[in-house]
Amino acid sequence: LTQFSITHDTTLYAVWAASTYGVAYHANGGTGSVPSDATAYSSGGTVTVLFAPRPARAGHIFLGWDEDAGAAAPAYTESGLDHFNITSDTALYAVWEAIPQAATYGVSYDANGGTGSVPSDAASYGSGDTVTVLFTPRPARAGYAFLGWDENAGAAAPDYTESGLDHFDVTADTFLYAIWEAETQGGDIYTVTFNSNGGTVAPGDETRTVSASAVSASAVTLGAIMPPDPARAGYTLLGWNTRSDGSGTAFAASTPVTADIAVYALWAPAGGGGSGSTGGGTTTPPVTPDPPDEPPAPAEPPEATPPPEEPAQNLPSPSAPGHVLVPGSGGTYIEMGEDGIPLGEWHWDEPTQTWVFEEYPPPLANDALPQTGETRPGGFDLYGFLLLTFMLAVIGAGVLIRGRHRGIHRKQ
Repeated sequence: LTQFSITHDTTLYAVWAASTYGVAYHANGGTGSVPSDATAYSSGGTVTVLFAPRPARAGHIFLGWDEDAGAAAPAYTESGLDHFNITSDTALYAVWEAIPQAATYGVSYDANGGTGSVPSDAASYGSGDTVTVLFTPRPARAGYAFLGWDENAGAAAPDYTESGLDHFDVTADTFLYAIWEAETQGGDIYTVTFNSNGGTVAPGDETRTVSASAVSASAVTLGAIMPPDPARAGYTLLGWNTRSDGSGTAFAASTPVTADIAVYALWAPAGGGGSGSTGGGTTTPPVTPDPPDEPPAPAEPPEATPPPEEPAQNLPSPSAPGHVLVPGSGGTYIEMGEDGIPLGEWHWDEPTQTWVFEEYPPPLANDALPQTGETRPGGFDLYGFLLLTFMLAVIGAGVLIRGRHRGIHRKQ
């Protein structure tokens, strides 16, 4: 009512009501429930600050409440002052303290001009933790010798070496650089090229370089800079050889290096099983197995003359123990059985990069046998085979007759 009709002198009196105030709580960056106070407080009334429920904040500690949202320390705490006299509506803000995070550091390796793999250290170190310096795998650099690692990429001598100091206490993220020494004292520098021969090798690990400048050439070896073993699915590495078919000289970290040389990985099927095919299929190039203890009958075939240059692939592997391979024409190989009978022909299939075996038809009928003068695949004909068999028989008979003749003379 804001108006009335007056009919006589009137006096109006003020009517008073007591003021009331409220208290509200704010998480101030935190999450979760905060206290709720529904009390209406009279001016000057005492407010008891509430501490449950309290909010949470990741990486922070709850300290208490304050009327200033940016306060570094709260006015009201659970173990200290927990009340105040209210004179107006009041907002209380949670006060937080960040939890200190422990610093962690990493160690990285840099080839510093070299190539190939370097050590990898995925550990997180706390300040003052001891780091053991890693030396494998190590990079390589043509014309240089690896000396060790240093935090200074331009150091003349490394702080950390395989035969000396190999650890340090970390206090910051650390980079270790390969330290190299030029091999330029006038000696010969040799390169060893590693052919994985069907496997895979890490980039930069295809070659290693050594120098004969500091020691006699006969004592130069790869030693610790021998590259890591290559990998090949389904195969086991047997070692390295100067020929891709394993017929050359074995090569290892201790093998003297006296010239530039290429070596080839030799593989064996995992589990020891063969991988040849006798039914016209394909086979991945396997390692030529060791020759049988006894030569194949009736006569040992001539050895295949190795080509003047290393082939781009392994030789095919006989499909069964006791079988041997005889070079054919056009880069093919004829597989001979233990009885000296040709069983089929191996030829290299360029699109699939594999050796393919084509089995000769079994001689079950006259029309299945090659006719005189008819050339089998690979240049082997029946006439030539029969002539070879006849000549071997004649030679054998001659040896037998001569032996008997000598025996008769002895008796006489």
